[in-house]
Amino acid sequence: MRGARPVLELLEWPDGIRRLAVLACVAVLVAALAYEYPAAFRAAGSRAASNAALSYADREFAGGNAVVADQGGLYQLRGLVPPGGSYSVSVGAPAEGWTDLTAPFVPWFARYFLLPRRQVDGAPWVLCYACDAAEHPGFETVWTGSDDISILARTG
Repeated sequence: MRGARPVLELLEWPDGIRRLAVLACVAVLVAALAYEYPAAFRAAGSRAASNAALSYADREFAGGNAVVADQGGLYQLRGLVPPGGSYSVSVGAPAEGWTDLTAPFVPWFARYFLLPRRQVDGAPWVLCYACDAAEHPGFETVWTGSDDISILARTG
């Protein structure tokens, strides 16, 4: 019975209760991990599979898909404006195909998406979201997309 004595010493008051409480917590943690881990692993795999099914544009736009009506406008503008260049965003009345977030937030999303290009007033390029081209004298339309979106460039 020599081996029983150290076990009894581990359970002696007051440290024995603390040791038992820690042991119980560790046992509950291990049981919870054994029970929850497979489901959590399957859920993570499912989420990864759905993300992998997204196109490159959807991955790049991410939450911007709720803001931007037509991804083509920002891609076209990014191709036209050099990285050190500047542009402005002009937003008119909401058009068919827009969400409630499009009109108020498309200038902010464009600011992020088109970095390092700068958004400034009087820029040689205008991303026009249902804007009136006549409000931009000296500009001509160089690209037109869906949802009443176009790109204007300064002439001359």
